[in-house]
Amino acid sequence: SDTMPEVKVKGIPDSIRVFVGGCVERGDGSSFRRQGHAHNCKSSPYYGWICIRSAKRLYTASGAPSQLIMEEVAHILTPNHGHDATWLLKMKEMGQPVGRLRQKRIKKTKAWRNRAK
Repeated sequence: SDTMPEVKVKGIPDSIRVFVGGCVERGDGSSFRRQGHAHNCKSSPYYGWICIRSAKRLYTASGAPSQLIMEEVAHILTPNHGHDATWLLKMKEMGQPVGRLRQKRIKKTKAWRNRAK
């Protein structure tokens, strides 16, 4: 089938597209190691897509976008950045929690120390 398992996630920007059940680049049923990932490389034809393995990971029990979704949204909003200072600042700007160990690793980097304050 040519139809993509794309879903609209309420509570995130309309420009961000979400593919459930695999990776948009490899198709429905394709597998990847993590629960989700973002295509945030500007040069990619799939830029702006978030891929989630399972629909169970889209929302919290209260119906808000899950932390996983929000982490991936932060990646889309910080093109070409991984889990770095730029991404961490975006997460904080969005009011999203970031684990202590991840924050600690990021804050040890030169990019964090040299960021514009």
